[in-house]
Amino acid sequence: MRAATAFRSATKALRQSRGSCYLTHGSDNYDHKALNNARRAEGRALIALEIEEAQEAQEPAKGSKEPKAPVTFSIIIATQVYENYGYRWKPKGGSEYRIALGSTKDVLALGYSGLCDLVQRSRKMVEHDDNEYNEYIVNWVVVQDGEYGGCDDEYGFSVYIEPTLLVL
Repeated sequence: MRAATAFRSATKALRQSRGSCYLTHGSDNYDHKALNNARRAEGRALIALEIEEAQEAQEPAKGSKEPKAPVTFSIIIATQVYENYGYRWKPKGGSEYRIALGSTKDVLALGYSGLCDLVQRSRKMVEHDDNEYNEYIVNWVVVQDGEYGGCDDEYGFSVYIEPTLLVL
């Protein structure tokens, strides 16, 4: 509850600091010290709010005997495949791979650089490069387990193929 209050006050401070620079006459100035400080405070408050929500999710609710299931996350890595047709390389779809990360605390402990390091270590297992077939990582995203789904095909049926699990 305390983190939610801190997040609301940080968001309010951010809104109030926008357009307050006399040099820009009311427009956003991204080099403005107060604006940058307000953005950092909002980011710290948002992280504290996520940690608090994760802790609440792991504690049993009042009146219930079963604890809530912990929230876990994964990295989904998307690849692009190219085939050599002699005179040109033709894109031919791709694959998706999943790396299990763990709870919110685990993801926050890794940080952005740790997530990038996991993706870099997975390149050896995922990417392929020879004269006839190439596969490259084109994108990656962190998702909450159970929220990543496929898409609907042209007939309205839900299409979902579970990404291949990578174990690093």
